[in-house]
Amino acid sequence: MSSAQNKRILLALGVALALGAGATAAAERTHDIQPEDYFTLHYIYNCATSPDGKYVAFTDLTWADRDQPRHFDLWVVSTETRRLERLTFETVNEHQPQWAADSQHLYFLTKRDRGEKRPPYDGSQQVWVMTTQRGEPLPVTRVKGGVLAYQVSKDGRTLYYTKDGEQAEDEWKDLRRKYPGIEFGSGPVTYTELWKLDLESWREEKLVAEKRVIVEFKVSDDQRRIAMITTPDNRLLTKEGQSRVDVYDAATKQIITLPDQLYRAQAPSPYGWLENLAWSPDGNRLAFVVNFDGYPAEILVAEWSGEQPQVFMLKRPGEVSVVGGLSLIHISEPTRLLSISYAVFCLK
Repeated sequence: MSSAQNKRILLALGVALALGAGATAAAERTHDIQPEDYFTLHYIYNCATSPDGKYVAFTDLTWADRDQPRHFDLWVVSTETRRLERLTFETVNEHQPQWAADSQHLYFLTKRDRGEKRPPYDGSQQVWVMTTQRGEPLPVTRVKGGVLAYQVSKDGRTLYYTKDGEQAEDEWKDLRRKYPGIEFGSGPVTYTELWKLDLESWREEKLVAEKRVIVEFKVSDDQRRIAMITTPDNRLLTKEGQSRVDVYDAATKQIITLPDQLYRAQAPSPYGWLENLAWSPDGNRLAFVVNFDGYPAEILVAEWSGEQPQVFMLKRPGEVSVVGGLSLIHISEPTRLLSISYAVFCLK
């Protein structure tokens, strides 16, 4: 993407953030802040740039009516004209927008309930798609129980998604049955399945169904590998101390787990949690973030130069500490140069 495109995108994001603020920084205060002002606030999330760099899609969290719960709406802003276009008006949540390869269609997650017993109109969360010219969204998935997360492949031909899978009883199951009126533990563990949907033939295939909870996943541009942040169960304790990066190989259908010594045994604290997976364009480098309570966040990179990936930690320039968390990682090339850029947003 050219520097000119980057400038237009940043400008468009500025417009979106101005929408969220509701006024410019230079605006004079007209009254003392009242509880009613809370219902005028806008919160911008889930920014996604179209492949051609001409649009930025984002979700706006606000109240359409103070008698209704606040919800996300889907918006698009032009990076050239800065014109804003609202795409959805339902009092439900639309979120996680992703662009199709043609830069004209937007995928997103939402729920639609028409009182039907089968998806997509049973109130379960599904993937939907619509054009930038508005119109009625169309359902893409019809997954029983709903979709947890998804990603559209770069070529636009495949949609990957996760859903709830097998449930397993925990160590409290006997006490729970003996004393049904008392809550023990966190309940049964619901494992996660990873699926792929061919958007041309509409055939589905289950890729991963081992006993793991998939917190986040990222498909490489060439679809050779799928990185997953996984935990043994849904508890916060295991996310902070036992989360790991598993990588699925599409050719061999095997899964490897990346070494964790750098952010467990050799880290100031072994209780970091992982997030923000990002692949390089060639699919041979994977970056992710490890966050700690009381210690700076670190960026780690796994590089495939042979059969087994090598994992190393990036040195923070001048020991810079990131406050507020990393919101985006992007790996760029040329081939011999690995660079990771990240944006940080801190709310005060």
